[in-house]
Amino acid sequence: MRRTANIHVLYLERAEDQRSSDGKRLVGLHLDQRSGLGPTLCDAEGFAGVRDSWRGRCDNFQCALRMCCAEGALFRQAVQQFAVLSPRAAVRYELPKFGAWLSGQGTKRPTEALVIGAALRAAASQLAPESGVTHSALACSDDGEGDAMWSWAASWAARVRAAASGRVVTLLLEAGAPPLEPSPAAGALAAHLSGGGGGSGSATELSDVILVVGGPSGVPAAWRERLTRAVGGKKPLRAALRGGLQHSAPALLELLMLNERAELVPLLR
Repeated sequence: MRRTANIHVLYLERAEDQRSSDGKRLVGLHLDQRSGLGPTLCDAEGFAGVRDSWRGRCDNFQCALRMCCAEGALFRQAVQQFAVLSPRAAVRYELPKFGAWLSGQGTKRPTEALVIGAALRAAASQLAPESGVTHSALACSDDGEGDAMWSWAASWAARVRAAASGRVVTLLLEAGAPPLEPSPAAGALAAHLSGGGGGSGSATELSDVILVVGGPSGVPAAWRERLTRAVGGKKPLRAALRGGLQHSAPALLELLMLNERAELVPLLR
């Protein structure tokens, strides 16, 4: 019986804090380094630093990604990828490849400049495929409406399911949902899954978990129906963590620790 799962993080960010010169909001991550609405590299020749990492809330996603780090290794072995998705752009970090590439550069620990800098360089087509970091520009309206974001999510989730050796469960962190903790509540969550919610087949052993987390504002309610369709047509399992509303970084860390303690899979089975 499998005790831990492969983890695939899907970090959703509306990034609605940016306004153009005419005062209009331009929702989504701006990684082109030309619009003035996103972060930029300080040193065009290397990862010396990143200016304005707060733009598009990039500082938040890089903090969450760094929760995937481990003692004695660049990244936790179970975490396969960390995908950042917004209406205007998607960035995918294949963490085993990203870690190997960073090690080859002599890096012992990812920093803010390395994580965001890699996204900026990928957007500028300045990173080799072996880096494990890819960027996809997505079309949307100024207010973030459009289908490209969800088409990307559907393709990404389909690849996760195709590569999985067993059943894939999608877990959405949401304030006010049933608590996810080692307790009798685990039985209720397991019963929910056995009825078909959040899984991709109940007869096969659970092997992979898609963890959906939002930025500082959480996952917008208006996105949840599109998210459900994108990740496979079955409603994701909703759960909250002990202690109430948390920033995405410590919330993600708690889930990763539950997995490493072999407590996450039994809660979701």
